[in-house]
Amino acid sequence: MGGRGAEFRPDRQKGVLDEIGHKKKDVTYFIDYGDINKESRSKMQNNLTNKLEDNKIILGSSVDNMESSVREMTVIQVNDLAEKYSRIIHGYLNDENLMLRSYAMDRVSIKSGKRSPEYQTGALFSSNTNEICLNLRTNTSLSQIRETIKANQARGDLVQTDIRNVEKHIVTHEFGHFIENCLIEKRLQQDIKKYKEYKEAKNNGEWSKFLSIQESKAREIVNEIWSIAQDKYHETNVKNFYPSKYSKTDAFEWFAEMFAETNLHTTNKTCVRAMQEFLDKEGEI
Repeated sequence: MGGRGAEFRPDRQKGVLDEIGHKKKDVTYFIDYGDINKESRSKMQNNLTNKLEDNKIILGSSVDNMESSVREMTVIQVNDLAEKYSRIIHGYLNDENLMLRSYAMDRVSIKSGKRSPEYQTGALFSSNTNEICLNLRTNTSLSQIRETIKANQARGDLVQTDIRNVEKHIVTHEFGHFIENCLIEKRLQQDIKKYKEYKEAKNNGEWSKFLSIQESKAREIVNEIWSIAQDKYHETNVKNFYPSKYSKTDAFEWFAEMFAETNLHTTNKTCVRAMQEFLDKEGEI
């Protein structure tokens, strides 16, 4: 599995994908954060929620449980991103909505072989159910979110943001996963046989196969953006293409981190310029 290495000319440096990991298919994530099919809509029914629904985004009732200032920041940021990328969101044939939810997640257990590490997460994006779930345990206040993100930024774990945008990192990163999901769906729909295989894997719960198909497209997208950085902005140093340590996890996290920096950081970095050009192009198609 991997990106299309043939896109790189032989005289160039090693492919950007060489240092980006693969999604672990042998890992099972155990977490209980409610049944999406049983969640009603938020009681927040106003012009803002109506605009979100126009862009296929539904607020679940669990969002009502968020601390008020965190909820306001989150919903406004999701709306701003939905408006900005509405052409991408509507640019593929799919009647699925994105649901934004919030649950108290004490821990996430990762089972793989004999190791079972546990960690707390700020949020999760589920590509098979198309939902963003924010953790009530780790998003208790805007000041708490800022403190956590700044600590991660200082270590280089997460991308840099403008100071006024620090608290927006988590929801923007997760929204980046949603945008990439839209782009993957659009690419798969251009190959009827592959798209049918992808949908069958999703409907039958064949998650290893489902993720494998998704990841092949995700890595192609990384390659496309790297090609823009090389060809238009003359980037030659692969290391400049990894916006954070977390971005090396896999192609999905690379895109989400790059999406966050592109939307939250005023910078002239070639990778950000390439990402923005890629997103602009996708919004025109």
